[in-house]
Amino acid sequence: MSLLAASLVLASATTASQADDSLLRSYVACLAKRDVPKMERLLAADGEGNFRAAATDLAAEPRCGKRSDMESGMFLTAYSVNPGKLRGIVAEALLRRPGGLARLPALPREKTYTANWFLVSGRPRPMDEMAVCVAATYPDGIARLIQTRPGSAVETDAFAALNSSLGQCLSVGYELRGKPAEVRGALSEAIFHRAYASLAQTGGRR
Repeated sequence: MSLLAASLVLASATTASQADDSLLRSYVACLAKRDVPKMERLLAADGEGNFRAAATDLAAEPRCGKRSDMESGMFLTAYSVNPGKLRGIVAEALLRRPGGLARLPALPREKTYTANWFLVSGRPRPMDEMAVCVAATYPDGIARLIQTRPGSAVETDAFAALNSSLGQCLSVGYELRGKPAEVRGALSEAIFHRAYASLAQTGGRR
């Protein structure tokens, strides 16, 4: 992995996509107050069928806002069109809960990274590999990122602080082209899985 051999290009999100993301985030934040186990099952799904069933189950929650029909429809649309973004938003909502993200130590960078959830994330594998690498080597940077409001200047600053780690963790020759929401989603899911694995190892409970 080399900063010089990799290329990172983050495109600006459109106003329309930011509005859609905001509505989706609002719905998922409501879910985080209602049914955490179902959200965890979505991220733990180890196959397309299980992931689809978990997404459909979450989209059926009737208690999340007056516009629940529109929001749940958007949830399923996000699952169909951009499952990676949906998974990232769900992970971030879980991490935002009290005690959701304890401070994790930085680890030495490894040559390769893999995880079972790569198969169902819907993202390019090099993006997920990069995200797991950053979650291992610079978890504090991701923690700061997910505390920012999407599309804000503070988020831009948080990405700037992560830029070196993102570049160092990119696979050689891979050009990362994506909107900030997509990269943020990959990073959020990666740190979620690391945080939950750490919790399981210490016998903690949520």
